[in-house]
Amino acid sequence: MSTKIYNAYRVKGSIHDLMDLLKKIRNIHKEFIVEVYKRYTGTFDPKDYKGIIDEPQTLKSLAEEDFGDFLLEKIIRAETERGFNTPLNIDANAVVYFYKKKIYVIFFGLPRQVLDTLKQCPILEDYHYQNQCDQSNYNWEKEKWEEMPKERQRALAKDWMERQKAWDVMIGEGPFYENGLQFEFVPSGYPMTLICQQILGKKDFVPDILR
Repeated sequence: MSTKIYNAYRVKGSIHDLMDLLKKIRNIHKEFIVEVYKRYTGTFDPKDYKGIIDEPQTLKSLAEEDFGDFLLEKIIRAETERGFNTPLNIDANAVVYFYKKKIYVIFFGLPRQVLDTLKQCPILEDYHYQNQCDQSNYNWEKEKWEEMPKERQRALAKDWMERQKAWDVMIGEGPFYENGLQFEFVPSGYPMTLICQQILGKKDFVPDILR
């Protein structure tokens, strides 16, 4: 079976460090959602959102509706459920795993702009794995396998095998979330409605639950 594990990291800190980071990412992701949707200038066609809106709507017209924030949330969730990648996936989450007294985390659905910030995070080190290609736990552009010292080759090969074993144990045969703890970056329900209120200019503050 082909195994592809992207955006995966080993945590170089405590669970408290990771939780602080996840909360920061949640806030960054929330701000990204608000900014992307605020720039949307198109029209939502009722043919695309049957049962949600009966006439064409824009962000301006939704802002004038008494329950426009609830309609916008339904519109955004409808886009995500259909697999649309524009403007972004709101169902992003992280799954946290524990293995041999170490902590691991995989990120799903975050936009590239947010994922790029993780590469600079001091408490995370890359721990991706895939078995359908040559090992990629080093920078192919900066290092050539055939030019490496034997010690370096052996260290990389050992690391790759350890990654395979670790992910085989942590994930097993089930889906990614089955053996881990899920962390939602956009909680469903009321917090999402608050985000929609910010998009429509109905609310300026950031609720504590999203900080």
